[in-house]
Amino acid sequence: MASKFIRRTQSSIKKKVQRWDMFAKLVPILILLLNFILVFFNYVDFHNAFWITLVLVSSISCAWWIWTVMTVKLVYKTLKDTEDNLMDVKHDIKEVVKDVKGFRDRP
Repeated sequence: MASKFIRRTQSSIKKKVQRWDMFAKLVPILILLLNFILVFFNYVDFHNAFWITLVLVSSISCAWWIWTVMTVKLVYKTLKDTEDNLMDVKHDIKEVVKDVKGFRDRP
């Protein structure tokens, strides 16, 4: 059986993935819109807009990479715990089968 912690963790990961998906769709549009406004109204020139975009995208990429590594670690731990629990269940089933065969063989 999956513990409440594992189910909560899976739900948390699903929500985070949905947020990152939404973030990945909206941020490029917002960055392009911001650059267009800044260049169009002459707040910055095209060269500076390029560097602003580079810094923003680089920062977002680093944050995303850190989140990805942490999530992969969490998924690995969840799978490892599941494997350990399944091995325990397999061992318990073998014991039950052995006990049932012992009861059946008794006169």
